Amino acid sequence: MIRLTLPIPPSTNALFLNNGRGHGRRVSPAYSAWHWAALQALRGHVYEAIVEGKWRMTVRVPRAMRGDVDNRIKAVSDFLVDHHVTLDDKHCDHAEALRDDAVPAGRCVVEIESLDPVQAVAGARGAGASASAPSIQNTEGTGAGA
Repeated sequence: MIRLTLPIPPSTNALFLNNGRGHGRRVSPAYSAWHWAALQALRGHVYEAIVEGKWRMTVRVPRAMRGDVDNRIKAVSDFLVDHHVTLDDKHCDHAEALRDDAVPAGRCVVEIESLDPVQAVAGARGAGASASAPSIQNTEGTGAGA
């Protein structure tokens, strides 16, 4: 499993601005600023990218964060793809967002797991893994461990 601590992304509603009638859209200043700050945070992490197969993602935000939690998923999934942490987000089979008392203000914790059994077993035996970590098969669809 990959666990990253990033700044809270802007809501999906604030990622792009319209250029005017029929002239497309552009990235918002808030999205650009978040992307840069998230890149700086990513540089502090050591992880093994998920380079093949399906994967799942959980975005945890502080309990006190205002706004909809599910509006934070798209910015994070696009960021993970842009910086080669994961494959194209079309390979994400499960994405969820939730509030968590343990997440510090202004931050989000992103957990990414491979759904490929071979990668999941290899990752579970990697550095920093614990013997008590739940298996993907036991937590899938139950809400446990999410």
